Amino acid sequence: MIWIGIGAALVDYRLVLAARVYCGAGDEAGDVFALNIEMLPRLVIGPVMAYAPYLLITFIGRSMSPLWRFAPSRAFIRLIAVLAGAAAAAALIVFDFAQIGTLAGHLGDTGLCARDNVPPWWPDWLPA
Repeated sequence: MIWIGIGAALVDYRLVLAARVYCGAGDEAGDVFALNIEMLPRLVIGPVMAYAPYLLITFIGRSMSPLWRFAPSRAFIRLIAVLAGAAAAAALIVFDFAQIGTLAGHLGDTGLCARDNVPPWWPDWLPA
């Protein structure tokens, strides 16, 4: 789960930087340096966000198995725990893209994006 969190942090950084460079908003040297400083704690936040649901679900699953006669198998509990951790890591990516990657109101230089600086390659059904 720690590797999933670190991978999510790296994907998060790459998406935020790609959106800023594509739209030309916040892609100056000072802005990219500030982005690097701002995204550095994600290398800790990402693994914590991925590991916390995993730990909670496995703890609940293990504590419920002696009490419940038809408890789910350990493999099923671990699968649910991994999916919950991956969902938390994906939520971090979407949240950071919406908050940090799309600088609303900041005039983009490239003209490829609308005024809200959401790149056209970002899916419409995800918040931005």
